[in-house]
Formats: sequence, C-alpha cells, structure tokens
Amino acid sequence: KVFFNQGHNVVVSVIAPFDDIRSKISEIANPYWIYVSGGEFGPDTPYEIPKNPDLIINPDEESIMKSLEKILQTLFPTSP
Repeated sequence: KVFFNQGHNVVVSVIAPFDDIRSKISEIANPYWIYVSGGEFGPDTPYEIPKNPDLIINPDEESIMKSLEKILQTLFPTSP
C-alpha cells in the first residue's frame, strides 16, 4: 500500500482458493482477478472456481504470448 500511495504500480501474486478469502482481499485492495484454468485439483486440494474473474487464461488452448497480451490488455486497456 505504501508503494501504491507513492504512485507506483504494485503487482502481488495471490493464490486464493476460496471465495470468502477473495472477498476479504477485495475489501482491502482493488485487485484484478485472473483465473488460470487447468491444473490438477483433487480431493486433497479444494478450490472454488471464481464466479466473476476479470480475466480467464487457458494455457491448454492459447500461447504464452496470447495469455500475456490478454493480461496486459486487462491491466492497461487502450482507449477506443
């Protein structure tokens, strides 16, 4: 928060597997929720898929460059 208040862009990677945790994070920050689909989830690794992510990345169906392009467009949209 200190860096943000000084005018810096701040990027923090958070794995928030449950909706209630994501809600608490949203109360203290204004995050972009990026959901990366795929991966291995089993009964020992519970995870609630986000209801309304800002962006969905599917590494099985798109290239790394396409994913990066989508992330940058979400974070820094161009004016029409």
